[in-house]
Amino acid sequence: MKRQTIKRQRGVGLIEILISVVVLAVGLTGIAAMQVRSIKNNLSALEHSIAVIQTQSMGDMLTVASKKALDGDFNIELTDPDPTSTDFAPLSVKQWRTSVRSLLGEDAKGSVNCVKPSCVIIVQWNNSRATEGSASQQVRVEMQLL
Repeated sequence: MKRQTIKRQRGVGLIEILISVVVLAVGLTGIAAMQVRSIKNNLSALEHSIAVIQTQSMGDMLTVASKKALDGDFNIELTDPDPTSTDFAPLSVKQWRTSVRSLLGEDAKGSVNCVKPSCVIIVQWNNSRATEGSASQQVRVEMQLL
């Protein structure tokens, strides 16, 4: 009786290596896409936090000068140009808006509208860089002044 010898494969074949490299590449591409999305959304969250801090900053100014605020000295609309007066209220608004633009981009805007007994502060900026962001994102704070 003849004895048949079975040849055993030693090592891994080229096809198996190619398939494992393709599977690995697809997985790494997915991870890279998630990283990009995560970075965009973290930037959006940072900008949102900055906008909240900026509204709180203006709120502090309005609290300090509540009489002037309730008289409408701080009032400015989103579309209004920066004030040019060197009085306390207009100068404070101008510096605040400059800070908003420097932190949130040149198209960022801020507005204040005080009518007794409350004030509304709005910070608006472009959030289109986020994954599902819009071109116009706003933080709106309403506060009561005494």
